Amino acid sequence: MKEIYRTDVEQRAVGTNFLIKVINWLTMVGEFLTGTRRSGNLVEYEDSIVITSTVKRFWVLKGDESVLVLNKSKISAASTSYSKRFGGTVVIATLFVGGFTEPQGYALKDTYENVSKKIETWVGNADA
Repeated sequence: MKEIYRTDVEQRAVGTNFLIKVINWLTMVGEFLTGTRRSGNLVEYEDSIVITSTVKRFWVLKGDESVLVLNKSKISAASTSYSKRFGGTVVIATLFVGGFTEPQGYALKDTYENVSKKIETWVGNADA
């Protein structure tokens, strides 16, 4: 499969509320002190979107990993929002995917324009 798009994904609580941002920052500091590192990425392929979440223990040992594969033809709606944070800006993408009872929200570490263009190609992609 050919990779079309790749970006990093925030692995803590997703939201634009100031309190969520503070809790995320405190959680990040606590995880650093205990040797826990979280990372994630979103990769777009021709017919699917793969979201990988990884947790490392003691900064280098792989602890947990989960992979979620979303079929692009099952995405019925999507929205994006822009949020400024302490360390920069984050774009929040919410995907409404068939088969899930709740919308799937992801904080993507990319520009708002880039994510908006990508999401427009994902919604209603019946060709895939």
